[in-house]
Amino acid sequence: IVGFHKTAKSYLAAVVYAKANQEYSRNEVGEKTIKGLEKASQLNLKDIYSRTLTQALNLKIKQVTAKSGFSKSELQKTVSLAEKAGLKASQINPRNSQNWLNLAIFYEGLSALQIEKAADSALDCLQKAKALSPNNPQIPLMMSRLYIVASQQKTIEEQKKNQFLQLSVEYLNQSIALKSNFSSAYYLLAVVYEMQGKKDLAILSYQEVLK
Repeated sequence: IVGFHKTAKSYLAAVVYAKANQEYSRNEVGEKTIKGLEKASQLNLKDIYSRTLTQALNLKIKQVTAKSGFSKSELQKTVSLAEKAGLKASQINPRNSQNWLNLAIFYEGLSALQIEKAADSALDCLQKAKALSPNNPQIPLMMSRLYIVASQQKTIEEQKKNQFLQLSVEYLNQSIALKSNFSSAYYLLAVVYEMQGKKDLAILSYQEVLK
């Protein structure tokens, strides 16, 4: 009986998840979609259910903050739910680098909203993802983006700004070393070189994007 009950819950979770995930794939992140993903993650402790819930909530955060005069209480509630789901996925399967990448993307989004220590949390998750998947070029690319954002803080000292931009260059070169035709990395590298005033290097990087 116990085995049958467990199988039934797993099946129900899969059905609920499939329907909610289909809605999410159409960028529908209303109450119905979120509740469906929450229910699936409660019925069956699969990391993909909680990971997808985080992604859907992350999209909802972007939609909420895109509105003028958005509700701060709604934002705080959505952020809390997204973080909880992301942490749950990484706890269910800490050996899956995608769970740490997913959490890093969430924190990176919060960093762009200038939420304190979000960038530090994102970097911590990326380091864990890198340890599990050292050949993934997306990881150093994301690290570079965080340092670029950090370099643009209004109160940052010039020396610190230059240090962050140089770290960004180093991570982008790591990304390119892992994937020689990674146009996204070359484009971002060109942007950073422009920010550093290195126009010749920026042109060379833009040329790599166009190849």
